[in-house]
Amino acid sequence: MPDTHDPSFFSELLRAPTFPLRGDGIMLTLMACAWLFVTQLLSGCVPVAGLIVSLAGIGFFYAYLMRVVTVTADGDDELPAFQEISSWWDDGLVPSFQIIFLLFLYFGPAIWLLVSENETGALVAAGVAVFLLPMGLLNLSLRTSLLDPAPAWQIKTILSAPLPYLVSVLCMSAVTGLQWWITGLSGDVQGDDMVSTLAIGAVTLPISVYANFINAFVLGRFYYCNEVELE
Repeated sequence: MPDTHDPSFFSELLRAPTFPLRGDGIMLTLMACAWLFVTQLLSGCVPVAGLIVSLAGIGFFYAYLMRVVTVTADGDDELPAFQEISSWWDDGLVPSFQIIFLLFLYFGPAIWLLVSENETGALVAAGVAVFLLPMGLLNLSLRTSLLDPAPAWQIKTILSAPLPYLVSVLCMSAVTGLQWWITGLSGDVQGDDMVSTLAIGAVTLPISVYANFINAFVLGRFYYCNEVELE
């Protein structure tokens, strides 16, 4: 059910860690983990078809994340139910291509500068990309478009609520950084046998899914609590 209290973004941030645990959240998190695990497993079995399955699996998951952003931006307080898959192309591959294009759009300049051996410029461009990417993801979630509104509108929107947006970026960056750090630690201790690989995956995959759900909640609540300023 949508939240009915007067929203305060900073108080909502304190509730972010418990968001994936509310209602059917634990079951939905485990289902998402199982889905990603199966698609990753299949992608390693069949080279070409496995790549398509992997892209579709990631696309399904990110489409669901975008839905989490949408419902939390409307004030909902729990993870939404999974939608039925009607088309591998529309529901899986298209969202995957959208995310890839969005990442390329934002981080492309940094990659180009890095290839050109301009490390300082690449670092600055990457920082700008990290700062603007949440607004791009919010735009993609709520408007289902990559190029509308234009980047100039995104800057104007950020300036409408600069402090909440900056805090959103910092929180999402911290959660993502912690997720990558834990994944990196698990990679350092990963063994060569299948049992240890599955054991490490059983720990890191739920952490990854949990972190993504928190970030989606933060992004959705940023819009929910600042809707008047952003419109």
